[in-house]
Amino acid sequence: MTAAETTASIESVRERIAGLPVTVIGGARSGLAVAKLLARRGAHVFLTEYGPLSADAQADLEASGVAFEMGGHTDRALEAELIVVSPGVPSTIGPVQTAQARGIPVASEIEVASWFCRGPIVAVTGSNGKTTTTSLIAHIFETAGRKHVVAGNIGTAFSDYVDEIDEDTAVILEVSSFQLDHVATFRPHVAVLLNVTPDHLDRYDGSMEKYAAAKYRLFEAAQQPGDWLIYNKDDEAVADHVERWASGAGLTPVPFSIDEPLALGGFVRHRGDGAAHISGDVITLSLPSRGNAPRRAIPVTPPAEAPAPTPDADPGSPEADSHPVEARLASPADSAPSEGEASLAPAAAPPEASGAPIEDRGTLTPADFLLRYEELMPTSDLALRGRHNLYNSLASAIVARAMEIRSDVVRQSLTSFEGVPHRLERVRSVRGATYINDSKATNVNAVWYALESFAAHDDGSPSVVLIAGGRDKGNDYGPLRRLVSDKVKGIVAIGEGADKILEELGPLAPHTAHAASMEEAVQFASLMAEEGDTVLLSPACASFDQFDNYEHRGDAFKQAVQTL
Repeated sequence: MTAAETTASIESVRERIAGLPVTVIGGARSGLAVAKLLARRGAHVFLTEYGPLSADAQADLEASGVAFEMGGHTDRALEAELIVVSPGVPSTIGPVQTAQARGIPVASEIEVASWFCRGPIVAVTGSNGKTTTTSLIAHIFETAGRKHVVAGNIGTAFSDYVDEIDEDTAVILEVSSFQLDHVATFRPHVAVLLNVTPDHLDRYDGSMEKYAAAKYRLFEAAQQPGDWLIYNKDDEAVADHVERWASGAGLTPVPFSIDEPLALGGFVRHRGDGAAHISGDVITLSLPSRGNAPRRAIPVTPPAEAPAPTPDADPGSPEADSHPVEARLASPADSAPSEGEASLAPAAAPPEASGAPIEDRGTLTPADFLLRYEELMPTSDLALRGRHNLYNSLASAIVARAMEIRSDVVRQSLTSFEGVPHRLERVRSVRGATYINDSKATNVNAVWYALESFAAHDDGSPSVVLIAGGRDKGNDYGPLRRLVSDKVKGIVAIGEGADKILEELGPLAPHTAHAASMEEAVQFASLMAEEGDTVLLSPACASFDQFDNYEHRGDAFKQAVQTL
């Protein structure tokens, strides 16, 4: 089916879900949750699981009136008018392929859950940083006292929350490429695309294009004027795709960058001697009053200096939030301005609400064509360190302001956030060496950002002992070569991918070892590490060869470190 036919088919079954025969493929967390949700909505649900189902899962399904099978997929799975696929189920399996060939619509769990969701959805995806960014956005909402739930690829399945979500409850979703494989009508009010780098290529036939296409479905499926699309302009592939799509759709997405100032979006304004990301740098926002409005931005250069926030101002006042520097955006009917032309107007106070989410404003008004400019906070005040966390913090700040959370709350939240487990998590120091758990770094790009955040010793000698390996996902370790050469004094390789890591990166490090277990890896690393060094678990690989998941792997690392 074409994309339009798929969307029409999905919309048809959505409108008549009660009494509809539906098959759910996959009996893990998301599959169980969506099966029970559909049963509560009156569908006749059949769940099929290739492996075993736990006794608790079987009892739960029986209590919910969901029929099921396990130990394989029979032809009964295709006796349905809708197939719902759990994120762990590849699109290449027989039942999915056959369903698509027969014209049976196939949907993801988040797609189905969104049909019944009454609150605004904030959805975050990216190859790296999505858990941190999702958690940081949730921390801002918590600090603001805003009703919200956190779900998706982090914590609880979206379907488990749907019945308790009202119009005033924001849904903050971490969304993986697997969850986006089968979406056609999924419409987040705020969509965040952090980056797209090679990951999970084993799931996508080794094709970066197929993997990226899954990520882009976050906004391509159903976003409309009034929604927000927030994207990383420093990721060239992402920026090129988003901007071409937005141009074709006649919409205006909101970029963020730490490398260049932006007339529209969020960026880091560099101060001082010109060095990047020094303590004088400032997170700066220049945002529209409305997301994805059908308009185009007049080229504007942000002023060299803007009025500083007034420390003693009332938190709800304009002085405490937007500064009086705004650039007008032209509607499509406007004629093209000359280069650099802008219409500047005094700033009106942005709508500041700690309660209700943004409502659909319908027809555009002149206020919809204004930018609100504000210098939010120095980067030195951010709780999260490292270049990658500048991106995460920028994206989170834009989301918060798009959802009308006050600037003072955003500043407080970005200062107080404590990070997430298994992402550059400090474990302890042993004999002067610091042990860091970065088990969530399951691809090469995540390891690049981790290594980039550590400095060599003052004399230029490398300071990091790297523990890496696991189940390889078609990794290219080339991007790590310079950082390994400059910063890594030892590599301890583990898991199925150990030989490849030692072959490609081992010659660049003075010391290497191949460990049979996490306990052995930590022991080898402790022998290589000296006072002032960092022992970094940053695997670049999936965990499933030796562990249940990345959390299990990180916990094993922490336990091994505690025994030193």
